[in-house]
Amino acid sequence: MGGSYPLRLLAMSIPQRLSAHIIGLSVKLRYVGRLTTYLSWRQGLPLGLAQVLRTRARTKLVKVDEHQKVWARVGRGQTDLVVLSEVWFQAPLAAPQLAEINSRWIIDAGANAGYTTRWLALRYPNATVIAIEPDADSVQMLRRNTADLTNVMIEEAALTDAAGVADLVDVGQGSWAMRVGAASDGSGRVVGSVKCTSLDELIAKYEIDRIGLLKVDIEGGEVEVFRSSAAWIDKVDAIATELHDRFRPGCTRALFDATADFGHESMRGELMIMVREPSQ
Repeated sequence: MGGSYPLRLLAMSIPQRLSAHIIGLSVKLRYVGRLTTYLSWRQGLPLGLAQVLRTRARTKLVKVDEHQKVWARVGRGQTDLVVLSEVWFQAPLAAPQLAEINSRWIIDAGANAGYTTRWLALRYPNATVIAIEPDADSVQMLRRNTADLTNVMIEEAALTDAAGVADLVDVGQGSWAMRVGAASDGSGRVVGSVKCTSLDELIAKYEIDRIGLLKVDIEGGEVEVFRSSAAWIDKVDAIATELHDRFRPGCTRALFDATADFGHESMRGELMIMVREPSQ
């Protein structure tokens, strides 16, 4: 219902206010219910309540399963728990087509708090995962959530088509929706400037021969990345990307043009999976 919900209540009659509160509570309880299902009753209920009731964010250690705990920012407006549930419990990257990745290199562009990075580093222990994230607060969480992993490298930067500097823009949708440069399309508030890097630069820096998996979730920045892919796309075996044509037209076209030679495409949740045929 958004931040304007309490203001709208002032113009309502008492029965309308009561109805609105019931609807709002049901939405919050559904969120609590999902967390309870995912994270067990003992942990899920208090985390869910903290998420919808706490006005100030707090960092909590969340038990994912018997072996894994991760840090998450919990509180109203925070998105870490939503991302965590998508990555670990819906697990779109567990697609059968990605099971045979055997390259030494995986790239996680738009790593956010590090949940996908950690998932990939554990699933592919013989690969090095390069995690790319421009937002400083998210990078801090990323470092905490991967500190015990020796096969993770962190680049505090935005992935785009060239090295340089660009504006970091907060569009008011949480840390997972930060946009960079042209991807902001004039929306939101500039909160700082960030270093930019490109896949050409990273390939040279790390001496990468092949990229087993390129995961890209960079809020519309995929337009620049895939439009400038001619020099490196032949080194990539598989791509998993969330496309953002709803506010940045051209994302899907840029991806399809870059991956015309890939033999497989499918959807897993919000991720488009593209896999090169083994002979290519």
